[in-house]
Amino acid sequence: MSRDKGKLKISLLENGVHSLRRGIEAYQQYKEAGIRRRDPMLLKDAVMFLHHGIELLLKEMLARENAFLIFEELRGVAKKQKQADDLGIGIFFLTNPPRTVTYSEAIDRVTAFLRPNGLDDELCAKLSKLSDIRNQFEHYEVEADREQVVKLLADLVDSMSSFFEKNIRGFRKSWDHGLANTVMGMRQEAHRGSTLQLDVYNLVQRFKGQKVPGKLLNISGETELPTFNEFKQDVRPDPSVSLEVDILARGTDNGGHDVSWFIEVKGNADERLLDVLSQVASYAHVSKAAVWLVVLSNLTPKLRQQANDLGILLTGREEFEELTQFLQTSTHPSIG
Repeated sequence: MSRDKGKLKISLLENGVHSLRRGIEAYQQYKEAGIRRRDPMLLKDAVMFLHHGIELLLKEMLARENAFLIFEELRGVAKKQKQADDLGIGIFFLTNPPRTVTYSEAIDRVTAFLRPNGLDDELCAKLSKLSDIRNQFEHYEVEADREQVVKLLADLVDSMSSFFEKNIRGFRKSWDHGLANTVMGMRQEAHRGSTLQLDVYNLVQRFKGQKVPGKLLNISGETELPTFNEFKQDVRPDPSVSLEVDILARGTDNGGHDVSWFIEVKGNADERLLDVLSQVASYAHVSKAAVWLVVLSNLTPKLRQQANDLGILLTGREEFEELTQFLQTSTHPSIG
């Protein structure tokens, strides 16, 4: 960045890193606030700045490979470049400068022309999801699961910071010690989130018609678990509906009837969580599926009652540990 007081000059790399930094700081402020004081606008800032930073840094990669790769169309660019050269200014200071590629096109061009390691289909899908959320903030009202947004941001900061460190020379030097520690914390948080979901994913594969205490699912008496034989993670149960669940499990009950469970895994739960999940519950009712919420924290009486009101099965940390232990030792579909 130029130190000349009469000029404002920020490089593409500096601009991208600054936005990335602002996104990370907004995310950290959101996470550090108490549950009741978390401002959703901080998540908006995190989404907007992270999206902008990623777009600029992908353009930095394209420009380092070939400056013309960042332009939307090459037609007329040569003429504009000559005009800028004649005036002794940069091409983007022209009255009518050429347009650069969009966020999505930058991803496509980096993938196609640079072929860097790490930018696989899974990461591209997460980048696309970030763009969907950003577009909601940009153009119309927003309705999204906060925990899913938080999880996506933590995952992308982890993935993209590592990606840019490997593919942009000088990127690593842009992090100060404090920011590096923040990114490391988000990396650990993203890993914990994926580990929790994996734990639940592995557990439901042990469902083989066992009878378990209903209290483990926030219901009375005892209940028979289904036998699942189909499992998917981070999927839309119906491709025509935008709703996505952490885990989709399908199989049969002990009577041989087809059953589906929509499973959501959350690290923590506040009073607004089940308000968000009411949409999942409504869709599940139409689809004749069950909804199971696994919260890796202790359950409050109010949360238990809200789950009952919505017809959602609910399992907290203690219940999950007990259910895990029960299924590890159970060899017969009965409590005894």
